[in-house]
Amino acid sequence: MKTTIKIFLLATSSVLLNCKETKPVNPIYNTSWAGVANIPTAQNIVLKFTGDDIDVMVKDKIVEQMKFTVSNDTLQIEKTMGGSPCPVKSKGVYRYEIKQDELSLKYVSDECDSRQYNMTVSDFKRVAAAKD
Repeated sequence: MKTTIKIFLLATSSVLLNCKETKPVNPIYNTSWAGVANIPTAQNIVLKFTGDDIDVMVKDKIVEQMKFTVSNDTLQIEKTMGGSPCPVKSKGVYRYEIKQDELSLKYVSDECDSRQYNMTVSDFKRVAAAKD
């Protein structure tokens, strides 16, 4: 009986040691999306998600930067720099959905009224990754 228990414990610990915690890959990480925002008039922008940053680009220049986190279908953002009327550290929450090559954002809450309008004014199209 003791031998059976030892074998069971050895086998169980071997299985547990070989298990690796894997994080689900989120489809928004390391992507770029082109769309339109009113800043203050309609401008073509690109939202570039890199690491935990979102760079808002106009003509290849960063005009706004935010930190982001993702949980399921929820995108949480916090402004870190930029020229928009939104104060630094203002936070927003949006539901996002990716269908094929289109990203849509739906307002949940935001401390900055102008951002909530700009983030949802249009759907964003995936920008193809640059080739090295």
